Amino acid sequence: MVDERKKLILDRVIENYINTAEPVGSKIIQQTCDLEISTATIRNELNELEKEGFLTHLHTSSGRVPTDKGYRLFVDSVMNVKSFPLEQQKIFESKIKLLETNVNGILTQITEIMTEIIDYTAIVITPDIYNETLRIVHFILVDIDRILVVLLNSLGINREFLINVADNKLGQDDFNEISKFLTKKLDGKNFTDFNQEVFVKLIEELPKFRNTAEVLFKEIKKVMKVLQKEKSVLMRGTSKMLKLPEFKNIEYTRKVLEILEENKLLVNVLSLALDEKQDKVLIGQENAISDLNKCSLAISPIKVDDEAIGVVSVLGPTRMAYPFIVPMLNFICQRVTNFVTEKRR
Repeated sequence: MVDERKKLILDRVIENYINTAEPVGSKIIQQTCDLEISTATIRNELNELEKEGFLTHLHTSSGRVPTDKGYRLFVDSVMNVKSFPLEQQKIFESKIKLLETNVNGILTQITEIMTEIIDYTAIVITPDIYNETLRIVHFILVDIDRILVVLLNSLGINREFLINVADNKLGQDDFNEISKFLTKKLDGKNFTDFNQEVFVKLIEELPKFRNTAEVLFKEIKKVMKVLQKEKSVLMRGTSKMLKLPEFKNIEYTRKVLEILEENKLLVNVLSLALDEKQDKVLIGQENAISDLNKCSLAISPIKVDDEAIGVVSVLGPTRMAYPFIVPMLNFICQRVTNFVTEKRR
């Protein structure tokens, strides 16, 4: 159990180490911890914190640096801090006013804004159109046997793909009628719930298009199975992060770059946040990706009506500025949530 004094000393070690990347000694702690205690007492407390696994030292005579366990105790105490510096809020607010009118566009620009004020990598998983409610379904005849399918959801995100319809005998007017019918019937519904049973009931109202409509349905489902496995990942700021002292080791930096370039592992980790719908910070060896065991990943899902529609995250060294990053992610996600809520009205 860490008492109040030890916790304060631990916090000051971590805060100083975050700011300087240098081991922290007892004199610095005495100057910053607002406690009237001697350096000898502080050294004793540092020894105790090291024995308990919260701190370590790089050399015999050096100051202390935090361990993953120390960071975890520190981070748990800041996870509920919602205050984001007013100056930074103004930066976001001024630029958010100029943002795109769809969520993907907003998230793309937000990653760019984030990397202007942090030296870490910003990573975002954008919303999947198929997990959102539909507004428009449109079929465009581009050739005698090829149809362009356009899906637009309530977030303003659209997906287009081509499907083949052999022996098609319908014209564009016919497909306009089918499009109008499905748009009316599916408006506000989740496309992933559009199953065979639902389709059969719908198509009974369009008997003259039954054969072609059945082919459309089967082809769309095939394409969806592939597209639903894909995640759109936005990433910015890697070059800035790699200038930090933690990445002087070329071999480790190479491994981190490989993870970022081959983003499937990151997508898997971030997708869990979509399922769990909660903020989290993975510190060091808490990462499921072993090659990121010297990094931390702060994750915040974007939630609308208790549904997670995307993830905003920051990857950096374990010496991450958690008291700044955690509230920043909360602020960003809340702004996107407000935008999406307005769009849904």
